[in-house]
Amino acid sequence: MEENKYEIKEQRGWKSCCFELDSHMVAYVGQFVFSMSVLGFCSVMLIKADGSCEQSSSYINIISFMMGKILSTVMTSSDK
Repeated sequence: MEENKYEIKEQRGWKSCCFELDSHMVAYVGQFVFSMSVLGFCSVMLIKADGSCEQSSSYINIISFMMGKILSTVMTSSDK
């Protein structure tokens, strides 16, 4: 059977005159920055809560949720 001589390349990024960006890398960096900013905000609010359970419970829940999402992503990507 004859192989296809013409391959269609899928464009996965953005090109400029000065640089080239991979779209998957940009999405990963964006998710990472957003996750770290949410975790940083929750950490600051936990410090400001000064041990009050009423004020700190929602921030602990957000941190637990974010860490669960991050760890599940790491585990699924290492399975491949």
